[in-house]
Amino acid sequence: MSAGAVSKTNVNHNAGWAKDIFSDVAVVEVAGATLLFLSGVSAEDPEATTPQSVTILGDGDFRAQTQIAFRKIKEILAAHGATLADVVRMTAYVTDRTNLWTYFEVQGEELDRAPRPPHTFLEVSALSVPEMLVEIEVTAIINSKSS
Repeated sequence: MSAGAVSKTNVNHNAGWAKDIFSDVAVVEVAGATLLFLSGVSAEDPEATTPQSVTILGDGDFRAQTQIAFRKIKEILAAHGATLADVVRMTAYVTDRTNLWTYFEVQGEELDRAPRPPHTFLEVSALSVPEMLVEIEVTAIINSKSS
């Protein structure tokens, strides 16, 4: 890629229901770096094939749903050569702000000594599936393999 050139590729790691609705990741290459913009990640079952068949893993357990979301985030990042240490921004959407400390406890466990990125924690009235308690957006930056 030439100096100053920007390229964007949308990627979908989800083989299920969301594949034709939105991309999981926008990969932007610019100035010798790769930026990864992950869509909201939650505890939805990746085996669901239609929006109507989506179920949420973690059965009403905020901690479990947050752990599942972070596991999925780590898998998506790894598919692009990144880790949670490469994250430069996180936004969490939750349906009950009293889970604030549980969320940040799980985040700390998952980061495993990586620095905590800038973060926004928002309470919303609902997420896309009624049983969903948390959804996390992530932005990461890594060195470009082509530079």
